[in-house]
Amino acid sequence: MKILITGINGCMGKAVADEIRKIPAFSVLCGVDTLEKKPYNSYSGAVYPSFDQVKETPDCIVDFSSPSALSKELRFAREKKVGVVIGTTSLTEIDYSVIEKFSEDIPIFLSSNFSLGVHLLKILSVKAAKLFKSADVEIIEKHHKDKKDAPSGTALTIAKAIQSAKKENVHFKTGRTEKRRKGEIGIHSVRGGTIVGDHEVVFAANGETITISHRAENKNIFALGALSAAVFLQRKQNGLYGMDDLFSDLK
Repeated sequence: MKILITGINGCMGKAVADEIRKIPAFSVLCGVDTLEKKPYNSYSGAVYPSFDQVKETPDCIVDFSSPSALSKELRFAREKKVGVVIGTTSLTEIDYSVIEKFSEDIPIFLSSNFSLGVHLLKILSVKAAKLFKSADVEIIEKHHKDKKDAPSGTALTIAKAIQSAKKENVHFKTGRTEKRRKGEIGIHSVRGGTIVGDHEVVFAANGETITISHRAENKNIFALGALSAAVFLQRKQNGLYGMDDLFSDLK
């Protein structure tokens, strides 16, 4: 598979390019990035500042950039009739609407986290929320000091899944400065050093506490998950897919 990487000069773009080098079935066709190429990036091929300048036709696009690249990327993908794997966070409701609209014509895989372990964490958290209905839920996420968004997209995804499982009036509370109120899911962000990604879900009931956690030790797991998603999209004509679909496909 020939992969175009959006955000190839960023940390995750580099991780995807490095993993592709290890797998004979993949190759990096080119990259799109507004950032100047960084010396630690092992990829030495073409990097374009915009999709307007891309001449090649990839088999799939893998995007770990920013929402600003989304519209041109999706128009390019529709023109070339190729799938897009999106791992970009900080998407707005308008961005989600745009993605859904384009998914009518091309296959799109969207996830805030491409780790199978994190997806399992979400599944277990949903089960715990259904069994421990009266438990107070708190989510703690930790990432490196340069992460731009807070809370993490993964923390919000887990919180939304728990919210749906509870089937009651539940709201999110970030940056707590006061007493916990009924129906809250607390979400706490820690930023520092080179932490790749830690997520912890705490269910605090009367007399007992259950903690479900996941620690990412390197970015390679996210890169491999994104490449698995790219393979998954090869069998699709259009539609919007996520980790639930990939997880079911792997079972």
